Amino acid sequence: MEKQPKINVKPSKWEHILNALSILVIIGTIIYVFLSIKNLPDTIAIHFNNEGEADGWGSKWIIFGPIIIAIITFIPLYFLSRVPHKLNYLVEVTEQNVSRQYSLGRLFITTLNLEAVVIFCYISWEMIQFQIGNSFSVHLLLIIIFVIPISTIVIYITKMIKAR
Repeated sequence: MEKQPKINVKPSKWEHILNALSILVIIGTIIYVFLSIKNLPDTIAIHFNNEGEADGWGSKWIIFGPIIIAIITFIPLYFLSRVPHKLNYLVEVTEQNVSRQYSLGRLFITTLNLEAVVIFCYISWEMIQFQIGNSFSVHLLLIIIFVIPISTIVIYITKMIKAR
């Protein structure tokens, strides 16, 4: 692999918005969990089958697990988005397209980062919802986990190819 050109590409307003949304989702979920955890039993459902029925149990503190994963995922992806010359591109990055490709690369990583944060925070939220008597939506979770990120990947690949 040839070394990518290194140029300074400023973050777009969308990157700022998506990063702010990621942080707000994390903070909002942490607040929601802290407000909810005192009302939960010590042992809660932590795993669900295809029908949305609980089939695994554990400590209520496990609800913080997905939030911690969201934070651990957010931080490196945030910093990765700031070095677009380190990313792999499907098209050759040239002097003519470097700005477009790097802008798309930054926005792509930032978008996936928000989606990862939403997925992990949604899991914590959904676990609490189940404990208070709402059903666990396995199908919605699968859509969020698979369809949305795959759609994002396809959209950005298409955009990057068009921006050659």
